Amino acid sequence: MGKEKTSSVRAGLRAGASQGLNKARSRLAERFSRFDDPLSRLILAAYKDALMPSMRMMSAPLFGATAMISLTYQCQCQCPHCGSRTNQQKNRPELSRGQIIDLIKQCSKAGTANLYLFGGEPLLHPNLDDFVRTAKGLGMRVSLDTNGYLLDSDRVKSLAALGTDHVRVSLDHARPRLHDAFRGVEGLHARAVQGVRLCLENGIRCDVSAVATKKNLDNGDLQAILDLAGGLGARVRMLTSIMCGGWEGKTRVVLSRDEIAQMRKLLKPGRVYWESDWINHPKAVFSCAALDRLMFHVTAFGDVQPCCYMEEKFGAVTNEPLSDIVLRMWRSDLTRSYRRFHDCPVNRP
Repeated sequence: MGKEKTSSVRAGLRAGASQGLNKARSRLAERFSRFDDPLSRLILAAYKDALMPSMRMMSAPLFGATAMISLTYQCQCQCPHCGSRTNQQKNRPELSRGQIIDLIKQCSKAGTANLYLFGGEPLLHPNLDDFVRTAKGLGMRVSLDTNGYLLDSDRVKSLAALGTDHVRVSLDHARPRLHDAFRGVEGLHARAVQGVRLCLENGIRCDVSAVATKKNLDNGDLQAILDLAGGLGARVRMLTSIMCGGWEGKTRVVLSRDEIAQMRKLLKPGRVYWESDWINHPKAVFSCAALDRLMFHVTAFGDVQPCCYMEEKFGAVTNEPLSDIVLRMWRSDLTRSYRRFHDCPVNRP
């Protein structure tokens, strides 16, 4: 067996082991994170603070992590709350196809289990299929976020054939007219809803992504989105309003503790979760996957950050190896000083 093939097999085994560990974590967390009790906190802390560091020391430095990569900042929409505006820069070249392929290989070699494709709109990238194919060939689990505009039958069948594991489609309103006006694209709601149906019909897990705001919590629009998703047979991934991108510095959008409690009442195991699968019960412990060292983000320009909503940058993959940057970030004061908060840490006063 050649050296390159042996390396690929080892990377696949590491990725498989990482995925298995992540699945076990999700199942345990779903069982034990339903109540904010000492046992829940002990299990989640043991995973983050003991098991994962040990596996990373024995196996690979980024073992079990999720790599979130923004492929491009091109998008058909003009969403007023777009978090990607945090990282957009004019006149700076985005990573090339070859650079992204190399980045995915670095992720796999370092033990990353999951590839999370983001944007902008990742379906606009002409080489998306190559990226999915490369990651799946290395044994990684692949997911992506999309506005759903390009999820027609042919595209969904192609994603399914490539082995795409998970798609999240954004919906801001259950009513088509309001959704299309909010995002600035006529007919988007119909395409997004149809895209969810097509993904589910073709065996791809597909969740609806919805942002909880003061307004849609108060007027029932968020519940209407949950009802629409339930009718489609899709889960809902809820996010809170985050003070970044189009909402940077706008403290008025941040949910109060009472509004967070109101949103939490909508969480339901197997149906509705907040950010991560295991935060799926009104009393589940909220945790930031980025500052818990479970994920990292690479911008379309190659900058490495804890997540796509945080402005802090720790280096660029165009200048040094990915794992060196991520480990430096995970050892930084930002990560080490993280303490539990009732909401996304970007919203911390």
